[in-house]
Amino acid sequence: MNNINVNFQYFDGRRFHNVKSSKYLLPNDKQECDRLLLQHLMWQNSWNGNFSAPVKNILANKGSKVLDVGCGPGVWTLDMATNFPEVHFTGVDFAPIQPNENNPENVTFIQTNALEGLPFEDNTFDYVFQRFLNVGYPRDKWVFIINELVRVLKPGGYLEMMEDDIEPGNMGIMTNKLVTAMIDDLESNGLDTKICYKLQKNLEQNKMLKNICCEQRIIDSNTTDIGNMHITNCIEQFQGFKIKISKLQNIIDNEFDKILDAVYEEFIEFNSFTLTKRAYAQKIEEI
Repeated sequence: MNNINVNFQYFDGRRFHNVKSSKYLLPNDKQECDRLLLQHLMWQNSWNGNFSAPVKNILANKGSKVLDVGCGPGVWTLDMATNFPEVHFTGVDFAPIQPNENNPENVTFIQTNALEGLPFEDNTFDYVFQRFLNVGYPRDKWVFIINELVRVLKPGGYLEMMEDDIEPGNMGIMTNKLVTAMIDDLESNGLDTKICYKLQKNLEQNKMLKNICCEQRIIDSNTTDIGNMHITNCIEQFQGFKIKISKLQNIIDNEFDKILDAVYEEFIEFNSFTLTKRAYAQKIEEI
C-alpha cells in the first residue's frame, strides 16, 4: 500500500484523515502512531498477550488467515505476523498509514472503509480481530459491523473485539473538565463511548455466534511498570482531541498545555484508571 496524502488534511500541525463519511476524530500522524504503539504494548502487558480468544490451534495451523479490522498503523498485525509466521495476516483501515516497506511476507494491508462493508467473500478468515473503534463507528453502525465481521469469518472460527471505557475512573477536576468535553463531542457525533459494556450483548444478539465470553482488565496509574505508560497514553490521547476540546472549552494553547500538566499530576494523585474489555465468540458450523 502506498502512503498517499490525498486522504489527509492538516490542522494545528497535526495530520487527520479526510474521509467525509468517517466520524473518526483522532489524528493519524507519527505522534499518534507512536501513541498507538505505546497503547499496544501497555495492553499487551496487562493482558499477558495480544488476544484472549482460544485461537492457539488456529494460529498453529499453517495456512490460517487472520483479519485485523481498523488496524491503524498495523501494530497488532505486524506483531502477530512476526510471532506466527505460518499464518497470513490481513490488516484493513480507511487511512493508508501502515508501513509499506520491510513488512513480513505473511502480511497484507488493504485500504478500505469497513463502514461500507468488507471487501472479502463469505467465510474467508479463521480469526477476526478488532479493537478501539469506539471513536470511529457511529452508534447505529455496530450491528452492521458485527454482521460483516461474522460474514467473513469461517464457521468454527473466532471473532474477538476489544474496547475501552474512554472515561477514566478516579478523575480529578481538570481531568474531568477535559473528559467531559471530549465525551460530549464524541456523543454529539453519534459515537458510543460506552460500547465496551455492550460488546457481549451485541455478540449474543448475533444468531451466528456461540461460546460467547467477555473479560476485562484495568490499568491504574500506579500499576507497576505500566502505570506511567497508562498516563502517557491518556495525555497523548487528550492531545489528539486538543483542537476539539480547546474550541469547546475556549482554551488557548498555553492554557491547554498547563491543563495537561495538571491532569498528569491528578492521574498520579487520584490513581486514575482505564478499563478495557475483550469479548469473543465462535461462529456456528453451517447447517
